[in-house]
Amino acid sequence: MIRTRSAALFLCALILFGAACRKQGGSSSVPGSSKDSGTTTTLGAATPEEMFARASAAEKNQDWSALFDCYAPEERDQLIFGAIFGAFLFAKEEEQKQLEQAAKQHGVAWKDPKEVMKQGMEKGKEKVDALMEEMLRDVKDKRALFVAIFPVLVKAVEGRRQFDGELSDLKIEGDKAEGKVTTKQEEGKRPRPFSPVKFAKHDGSWYLTPS
Repeated sequence: MIRTRSAALFLCALILFGAACRKQGGSSSVPGSSKDSGTTTTLGAATPEEMFARASAAEKNQDWSALFDCYAPEERDQLIFGAIFGAFLFAKEEEQKQLEQAAKQHGVAWKDPKEVMKQGMEKGKEKVDALMEEMLRDVKDKRALFVAIFPVLVKAVEGRRQFDGELSDLKIEGDKAEGKVTTKQEEGKRPRPFSPVKFAKHDGSWYLTPS
């Protein structure tokens, strides 16, 4: 339980750390997207609610390719970057080795995630941007990379689902939206705190955003 809460808190911090990173990412081939190897813009949703429902279903079904599609194309590098950090820092040693191997197989210029985070915290946004660009520069299929590494992160946080609940308190301001994911309280268990969820509108369609 402590490990799960610690992982959840880390992931929140990781999102804030990654908020400085906004680079062009890839796409995928699921309903609502165009078929490609990770370069063509994916079709989003008509509303934030529709995109949330799509992400919730993808997460529940462990369809990581579909989940990748739910994020804004311009921010998928940040998504991958954060997934690598979260998976590595909370996975067991053997899983860390598997993560590193999978990342390298997909073209990641591997660097010690702990050292990367340290440099980012010390030197700020520009250093984070430069490190992320260097690590992901040679990745040909970012969707395939995400699909390969995300299960390690899921296992590390003991299967905790980000979109397991209902979207509430949604507030839309122009091309940005923010809401809360609330879950039903299970009998005999403490209520889970709500999780914030953010959306952004790109080219007329709504996507999730990791920042």
